Amino acid sequence: GVPTVLEDVSYAVADPVQQLDFYLPAGTGFTTVLYVYGSGWHGGNRRSCVPIAKKLQSLGFACALVGHRLSPPHRWPAMIEDVAAA
Repeated sequence: GVPTVLEDVSYAVADPVQQLDFYLPAGTGFTTVLYVYGSGWHGGNRRSCVPIAKKLQSLGFACALVGHRLSPPHRWPAMIEDVAAA
C-alpha cells in the first residue's frame, strides 16, 4: 500500500471540532499514535501538528491528530472527554 491521509473523521457529534485526521503509513501491522496538540485546552488546532504526523507516518507509525473542544466556551472536562472519545 501507499501512505494515506484521512481528514475530518468525526469521532463525536456534539461539536464540529470533534474530528481527527488519520495519517496511515504504507503496509500493515503498524502502531498508532494518538496525538493531542498542546495549548492549555484554550487555543490551537490539530492541523498545527501536520509535520509531526507526517514524520511519524514516514517512520511507519499511524498518527491520529485529534481536534477537541476549547475553553472557553466549553468547560472542563469537555476537552479530556473528547480525547477519550477519539
